[in-house]
Formats: sequence, C-alpha cells, structure tokens
Amino acid sequence: MDAKYFKFSVAEPEPVNLINNGTFDSDTLWYYSMAPGWVIADGVATYDDVDSWKHLSQAQVDMNSPGVEADASYTLTFDMTSVGDANVGLMIYSYTGSEVIYVEYANYSVGEVVINFTAPAAIQNGGLKFLIYKGGGARPVTLDNISLIKTS
Repeated sequence: MDAKYFKFSVAEPEPVNLINNGTFDSDTLWYYSMAPGWVIADGVATYDDVDSWKHLSQAQVDMNSPGVEADASYTLTFDMTSVGDANVGLMIYSYTGSEVIYVEYANYSVGEVVINFTAPAAIQNGGLKFLIYKGGGARPVTLDNISLIKTS
C-alpha cells in the first residue's frame, strides 16, 4: 500500500480594523461636538479653526471588538493633509476615564502616517482620541482612512 500525503495550508485571518467608520462615510461613531472646528463631510474629517488642541474621538463602545486593550501592541495608520504647513502636531490617547497617552505629542508630515505603539497597562476604557495642534498656520488639517490594527 502506497502512502498518500496531502498538502494544505491554513489561511491567516484578516486583521481586524478596530476603528469603525475610519473612512468617514458619515459623521456617526465619532465625537467632536465639544471641539469646535471639526467637520465630518465628503468622506473626511477636517479641522479648520484658529484654536489648537481640539480632539476627534471614538469611544471604546463604538469600536470593533475588543477595542484598545492594555499592554497590547497596535499599528495606527491614517492619511493626513494640511494646507500652509508641512507638519501637524498630534497626540493620541485614550478616550475616557483617566486620559492615558498612547503616543506622545509629535509633529507628523502630511501623507500616510503610520504609528506603532503599545497601549499602557493603565488604560481603563480604551477608545482613541486625536488631539490636534496645528501650529504655523497649518489649516485646514484633514484626516481620512483611519485604521487601528492589533499586532500582538
């Protein structure tokens, strides 16, 4: 009797984007009412105000399950455009509870932005909040195609 062997492979599951509506098809699932200057329309989120340090947020409850978890690693990707300046300052932190910083304040160039980070153990309620500083007259600033993928 001849032995028969079968070769097969197991497909890796597609990574889950934890952000809901990261392409801004509507203004649902994003919170910005307390931050004048943000507008979600035409498939993008745009900030165009004279003041800085305004946020755009998605609560953990509105994210794809399980949302942001303590001590897990993530890749955050988004497209950013700006008129009048080459850099836009962003800080990224938890949405509710005691606001815990995921990514310290830094200037980012326009284009596709890719940020790898590990969520700290201190997070209580996850979620994601972009805090924008548009120094140097960087107006308007537009965000689109936001994705948050758990990597480990």
